[in-house]
Amino acid sequence: MRPVSITPLDPDRPAILAHARGRMYASECAFWDGVRAGARDHGGELAVIAHHTPAEACDVPVLCVRNGLDGWPAVDACSGWSAFMPRDQAIDADVADESELLEIARFWQGEEPPPDARHLTRLRALRRFARVYTHALGWLRPSFALIWNGYHPQERVLAGLCKRAAIPTHRCERGPIPGTLHTDANGILGASSIARAHINDLRPSRAALCIAQETADRLARGTRTWWTQPEPPPGDVRSRFGVHATDRMLLFAGQVGRDVQARWFGSGHASNADAFRAFLRALPRDRADLFVLGKHHPQSDTPPAVYRRVLEDEATNAAWRGAWVDDVPLHDALRRCDGAAAVNSTVLAEACARGLPVLQMGESILSNKQIAFGLHEAEAWIDCAYTRERRANLQTTLAALVDDDKAARPLGGLWSMTPASGRAGPRELGAHLASIARDARAPEFGALPAAPPLLDEASLWDRARRGGSRPDQAAA
Repeated sequence: MRPVSITPLDPDRPAILAHARGRMYASECAFWDGVRAGARDHGGELAVIAHHTPAEACDVPVLCVRNGLDGWPAVDACSGWSAFMPRDQAIDADVADESELLEIARFWQGEEPPPDARHLTRLRALRRFARVYTHALGWLRPSFALIWNGYHPQERVLAGLCKRAAIPTHRCERGPIPGTLHTDANGILGASSIARAHINDLRPSRAALCIAQETADRLARGTRTWWTQPEPPPGDVRSRFGVHATDRMLLFAGQVGRDVQARWFGSGHASNADAFRAFLRALPRDRADLFVLGKHHPQSDTPPAVYRRVLEDEATNAAWRGAWVDDVPLHDALRRCDGAAAVNSTVLAEACARGLPVLQMGESILSNKQIAFGLHEAEAWIDCAYTRERRANLQTTLAALVDDDKAARPLGGLWSMTPASGRAGPRELGAHLASIARDARAPEFGALPAAPPLLDEASLWDRARRGGSRPDQAAA
């Protein structure tokens, strides 16, 4: 449902352009509503580019630009962006680093180089994105841009254009705590400022430490996680597999194979299944008191049978036992296990909040914090009991991200995606972004290439997806 009415963009306020990913469900609509309200309360303005129209009415200008390079990136003008849509049939704009972006596109599609027959289609789509974003920047003239993720080709195109026009950008991504958004000037996940900072360099305020302790305690008690979990089967998971009370049950949390965590900040293995194999090979083979519980990721496109074959292969001539499951909810697994391991899943933060020792094979915001063991420390991790120091280091890390005493937030920020008592939420994020936009120097919009007007192809795109001709062919 599209918004019935919307507060017009105020051209006299410093504007923020947010590039969002995925569908705008009701919760995301409410989130961006709050961000815009907070920005406007502090003298700023907000407009959003998204992949889909909002699911519910919200007082946010949203321009929809379809995601991906394997089809025509259709543009659908939503409320607040109607002036963006003059008609013209010119299509191309130059894109820097086209070869690199096409390689990234092949990664997301799970294809092997060299480029296949879709090369020209994707090249054409990249140039289309460049043209759309050039026009958007020239029309909105933002002082600041917030880009979700930043590791997909079209996001790289937008970031490159912002750099060309001297528009400062931050990145954002789901935070280590379910229901949070992490923003950072340098990047997301393992590239973020907090990931590169050492635990000894963090000096959060006492108030921030109190908020972080409450967050960790709430995480340890709760059942909320980022992805929908299966209904638990009857009985206790340890009893189901005959794991004695004195045995050590070790959780390995599977991850999605093709994502930013794996490609840019992973363990260096070709797949998550290969990382699981390396994990199993690091275990002492003579430990009959060990049981490995592999937990399938709800969004994984790798069949559970692949992991089960890896487990069967590595269990040969080993005293330990194990199982790979796809019917155990995460909170149930964490409650019953004695330790948690993953490449770099946010599960590790949830496990550490519960007092479990964690093993991390890749990079994340837990890196350099004396929170997680490395794979080379597997034996020490196995026998590690709850340590107060490691959980305290997690709280210090979270506190550094929620600390309001640092106006510039040099280590990034962690924001609740819903209004929450005692925690910074959407309105506070909007206020923070507005302060950056106000303080930014004037962008150099003259450095952008001249952008021809856009052709409104939304209806043609819909027809093409139903089996008709391509939009550009139909328009001709």
